[in-house]
Amino acid sequence: MVALLLDYAYTSTITITEANVQALLSASNLLEVVAVRDACCRFLERHIDATNCVGIHCFAEAHACHDLTKKAKAYTLRNFSQVMSGDEWLSLPMEKVVEILSSDELEVEREEYVYDAATTWLHHSYATRSSIFHKISFPVFQQKNVNCHSSKVVLPLEFK
Repeated sequence: MVALLLDYAYTSTITITEANVQALLSASNLLEVVAVRDACCRFLERHIDATNCVGIHCFAEAHACHDLTKKAKAYTLRNFSQVMSGDEWLSLPMEKVVEILSSDELEVEREEYVYDAATTWLHHSYATRSSIFHKISFPVFQQKNVNCHSSKVVLPLEFK
């Protein structure tokens, strides 16, 4: 990546691809090559979808790309029903799951989808993840759905 940035210093041109964008953004951020960093952020912004928005959000946040962080998070919240079905959802740390599930901008048709997302994420690593249930608004569950969902997962005693 340093070679690409060196070429950029002499030519003012750079080729950003899906294969090099993350490494290039990291290097340009570290070396404070702002124009390349911003170009990488714009590239990632154009390529946000349900399969990568969570990863882009975390990556952008780690590199202080504030606009990209906001856009990736907004995409995640608007398209949550698709996002929660992906592999990136399962690999999120609890803090990020809590941030998403507790957001007032989270767009879901029913609170049961939040429950489904939490239980799917929880089952991926139950021993370390059970405290996520504090973030679900059980009072807004429709009674008929509580019975349906409660048979799918063993809840910690304090949630029953």
